[in-house]
Amino acid sequence: MVGVLAALGFVVAAGWQAYDISILSSRGVVTTATVVAESHDRHPHITVRFATAAGEVVEAETANYKQPTDPGDPIEIVYDPRDPYRLQAADWGYDYWLPAICLGGGVLVAARTYGLWRGRWPRRRR
Repeated sequence: MVGVLAALGFVVAAGWQAYDISILSSRGVVTTATVVAESHDRHPHITVRFATAAGEVVEAETANYKQPTDPGDPIEIVYDPRDPYRLQAADWGYDYWLPAICLGGGVLVAARTYGLWRGRWPRRRR
């Protein structure tokens, strides 16, 4: 049961990442934001502030950035105009490698779980 839940978690993570990437690549708007804070804890991320095309000032976080930045630095970002809190640094790119890894992990966990459940994998030589 744990294996099935883990596999499902991998597949959901892959789908979520792929959805975000497809939204930003299809309707994303590029703008310049200002870095408000940078966190170097277990999950590094930056907080940015920017104005949308509609004039709304947004402050949001992203872990999807390449260049190290300091508070006060400008950074190019791409955001979803329908949900400006969905964003990433413009230099991050629209690669599908992370969803592919998550999906592959889900498939492997599911196959391993099925094999253990059926008692067939790995086969032991006697």
